[in-house]
Amino acid sequence: MKDYLWLIVVGVFALLAFIFFMLTISNSSGLISKLKKSKWHITVNIMVLLIGLGNIGIGIYLLQDIRKQIELLSSL
Repeated sequence: MKDYLWLIVVGVFALLAFIFFMLTISNSSGLISKLKKSKWHITVNIMVLLIGLGNIGIGIYLLQDIRKQIELLSSL
């Protein structure tokens, strides 16, 4: 459990970021429809969310890979 504590912390931060995104995107979409503005801002928000989630996923994968390499090299 102690080894995966960082994974739990990163998951909680990702969940909080997703909840914050969902709260702000609903407000933004309501304002955009009221003001009859272009929907480019919503698209940018979604792209930033996807890039952030992708970066979190890549970071988790790389940390797991580095941990496996360290275990492999320490057993030699």
